[in-house]
This record gives sequence, structure tokens and C-alpha cells, in this order.
Amino acid sequence: MKQIREGTFETNSSSTHTLVVTYRKNDNYLPLAKHILIEWIDTNDYYVLESLKEKVSYLVSHIANKLKWDCNKYDELLEEIQDNYEYKQINEYLKKTFDKEIRFPEDSNYLYETSEDLECITEINHQLIPWGSGSVVDEVLNELIEYRQDKDENRLHNKEEECDLSFEQKLDIYLANGNYVAFGRD
Repeated sequence: MKQIREGTFETNSSSTHTLVVTYRKNDNYLPLAKHILIEWIDTNDYYVLESLKEKVSYLVSHIANKLKWDCNKYDELLEEIQDNYEYKQINEYLKKTFDKEIRFPEDSNYLYETSEDLECITEINHQLIPWGSGSVVDEVLNELIEYRQDKDENRLHNKEEECDLSFEQKLDIYLANGNYVAFGRD
């Protein structure tokens, strides 16, 4: 038996599959299954967003894209995102619906040390940026749902009903299994 993490006993014996026992000292260890690790999205690349992680990363990337211009450091950007009302709604929804929380990638390679570096953290094509009110995610969800309704023969909601959907109902539609978002260069 080899100890890797301080204060943690781990085994992968065939009789128990996997066993991890931690002590108070390692209190900050969080299992990844309870988390969605954000991947910063660059919409100039080709993507098909199908998984919960990919779809949530897309929404959070829109928030980061809006806030990155007023931040000087990566940690400052993460604080701004976490203070954002729509981010809080998304995180609350994920806890309630999927028992998951959002985690951000660490900047262990110091890629985002200056405000100029932050400009590259996520790239949202200007054609995908909502230009209406200040509610970035709400508008993105409206556009995605409207587009889906135009393409869906069965139409879950008509245009008048769309205005009555709550933020949570929009997330239900957007994050549902089988729904996906595809984009890329023209």
C-alpha cells in the first residue's frame, strides 16, 4: 500500500473495488462526481455541445466573456463570475436538479496573469453574443429555445408561451438529454 495524498487512505482491492477514507486534515477534497469542471469555450472552433458539462460550460463562458474585459487577474474574473446573478441561478439549479456544483479550472500554468491574457480565456463569436438587456444567459437561452422551436416539428412551446417561461424552465429545456447545440466557423 502506497500513500499518495496526506491524511487519506486509499485502496483499489478487487474485493472492495475502490475505498477512500479521508481525515479532517484533508477536508477540502471534493469528489469530481459532485462537480462540473468548466471548460472555457471558443466558438470559433467547431463544437457540438451535448453533455451537461459542455452545455453548462457554454453558458458560463458567455458570462466570462462579458465580465473578462473589466478584470485584471484570473482570480478576480472568477470572483466576478461567482457574484453574477445568472451564474448563481445556474449553480443553484445544478445543485437542486443534478446534485452538482460548478468548479473552475485552476490557472496552474499561469496563462492568465494579465488583463490581456484574460481576453483569450473564452472567445464567443460576435454573432452568438446577445445584444439586448444585461441578462446574457437568459437571452442565450431564449435564442436557443426559439431556434429549437423553429426547427422542431412538435414544438414544445409556442412563441407566446416562451415569454412566460421561468429561467429554471428554460434551463430544463436547454439541459435536457437529447438536446444539443452545434456551432463553428462559416
